[in-house]
Amino acid sequence: MIAMQVVAAGSWLGCNVTVSSEPETAEIASVTGLAYSDDGELFVSDFAGAVHVIDRDGDVVRTIAIDDARPTTIAVSDPASAMAIGDETGAVHLLSLAGQSIATTSPLEGAITALAVGISLGVPSVAAAHDGGSISVHRFDTGAAVGGLLRGHVGAVTGVVFGPPGSAVEDNLYAVGEDGSLKTFAADASSVSAVSSVVASDSPLGAVAINREGTLLATAGDDAVVRLWTLPELELIRQFSSISTATIIAFSPAGDVLATAGAGTIVRIFSVESGADEPLHVFGKHDHRVSAVAFDPDVDSSAIASGDVAGTVRRWNYITGSTLAKTD
Repeated sequence: MIAMQVVAAGSWLGCNVTVSSEPETAEIASVTGLAYSDDGELFVSDFAGAVHVIDRDGDVVRTIAIDDARPTTIAVSDPASAMAIGDETGAVHLLSLAGQSIATTSPLEGAITALAVGISLGVPSVAAAHDGGSISVHRFDTGAAVGGLLRGHVGAVTGVVFGPPGSAVEDNLYAVGEDGSLKTFAADASSVSAVSSVVASDSPLGAVAINREGTLLATAGDDAVVRLWTLPELELIRQFSSISTATIIAFSPAGDVLATAGAGTIVRIFSVESGADEPLHVFGKHDHRVSAVAFDPDVDSSAIASGDVAGTVRRWNYITGSTLAKTD
């Protein structure tokens, strides 16, 4: 079991948490993750030690400042009531969406590279991928460990995703890593364990995503190929050439398109149905490397957000390609 420390509101392992009432004074330094809440607020993790909350107009409405922590990624629970923040020490910080501390895990096996939210052993959970090669799973309400460490990858685990609730794969957790493998971890009545492994690429993989129905899974990595797999069979049915290394991948809420990004300043949108290598849209207005992408959960908005290492967050219409908002 993982050693845990539950902390009082306002502090994590000696770090102070402050919600700013003057968010305009808090500039975004470097975006490490993006996650939407149900009402369309965008939560932005900043490697400088903060989480910024942006509304659909692109305005920062509040900033949660964190002393002595370097966030590497962020996720929001479903339904949205809390957030999880991974940091470079391997700790996971759980907070309410208003910024009140819930719990913090002890640092573990290197920086957290990705987070996923879902149900594990019957409770709302967050899975954390570590660059030391393991996956830890924690309760969203207390931070307590759910089962033991999940292992199997050689090298860093770079992406994790739960099967969506209500789907045929809701008890599964999928993970990809530097070894090019796609592993499935399944839960029974009392534990979670590895049940299958697929060599998904001869090159390191950097990201994995599942559509809302739990019928399709996408992987991406250093070989600049996005692969589409059926669930639960994990049958490879389609490939897209993303032109450059793809370490970020996401399905739209409707599941009709995929967004990819990676080593450069470009976000590409691909049609899932057509399977064409030629993207529907290419968003190239970032001046620095894109570090995070997230779709607005409102299907009718057709909006996607992207953030870069210099702290710029852009919101786009992925159907028309037009810019909706920009935040620096």
